[in-house]
Amino acid sequence: MYSSDVPGLPTREDREALATVRRETEERQRINEARERFLSGNWQYSKEQQKTLNLARERIKEQAAREALCEEIKGLPQQQEKLMGEFEGAVAEARAANRSLDVPMPLVSEATIEAVREQIEREQRGLAQSAQQPTPGRGQDPQSQAVESEAPTIEMEP
Repeated sequence: MYSSDVPGLPTREDREALATVRRETEERQRINEARERFLSGNWQYSKEQQKTLNLARERIKEQAAREALCEEIKGLPQQQEKLMGEFEGAVAEARAANRSLDVPMPLVSEATIEAVREQIEREQRGLAQSAQQPTPGRGQDPQSQAVESEAPTIEMEP
């Protein structure tokens, strides 16, 4: 506990351990304060955070609507392709016009929303990195590739 050179003084390892504990305690306190502000309604998102959260909600609505449509048209093999095409066209049109989808937000857990938000942030970082590097000649959009491989499953709340 004490330095062998000067009795009564903490060693460098002790000082580093104390500094680490102090930082972790301060971080936990900031997290708890932020949680309290959020739960009391005093939370303010930055514009970028709000944009990402809105994108996550839209993606969840889109995925839930797609799943509901697939379930509804299972018994209509001749019309499946046409109906899915119309749905995908409506989704693309809403995205292009920067409009919200006219479907209800499903009841999902905060963890699902957070997972989709983190996925969007990873995709945005990936797109920013790929814009700096030459694109591979695969002919596939990197964003759609990321969506297919990393899309979290929607877990509906009862």
